[in-house]
Amino acid sequence: MATVVSEREQLTLKRLFISPLSGTSYFLGIFLAHCFIGIGQTLLVYAMAAFWGAGFNGNLWLGIAIILLSIIAYVGVGFVLGTQLARRTEDVNSLVAAFGVPLLILGGAFLPASLFPESLLNLAQYNPIYHMNEALLGVSAAGDGLTEIASHFWFLCIFAVVMVLAGWLSYRRMLQVERRL
Repeated sequence: MATVVSEREQLTLKRLFISPLSGTSYFLGIFLAHCFIGIGQTLLVYAMAAFWGAGFNGNLWLGIAIILLSIIAYVGVGFVLGTQLARRTEDVNSLVAAFGVPLLILGGAFLPASLFPESLLNLAQYNPIYHMNEALLGVSAAGDGLTEIASHFWFLCIFAVVMVLAGWLSYRRMLQVERRL
């Protein structure tokens, strides 16, 4: 989100219009760059966990798929929020606070979701962070397979596809607006 907003604010997008770089190349470049950042962060977290003696008990490829789906989904969310709601770089922090923190809390990032009352658990069913946490916890800690986490996994798949499409459409709309200015 911050990348898109800062490049729009610094008029980098205006300069891209006169370059041979296509909008698709730009979108994929930012998308892949942030995917690699997320992968690097994941490796750092798992290296620290391994240092402290934690192990990964489940299917490694399923864990990687969950992490990649999570990264892809939130890069798409970043494009949607960055292109539609943030006008200045300072707006990014308020958007993260307004959307991200409640989703993290309701998703079980700070407290286990099992401690939530039934009403919050019902609400958490619509939170992608809840499904990310539950799927990754099931695979990495409990050794669950795809059948045990199927509902969480398929929610993540659908959410990732929808967010990438929404991010792409939001980006295309932003380009049309920026060309007119």
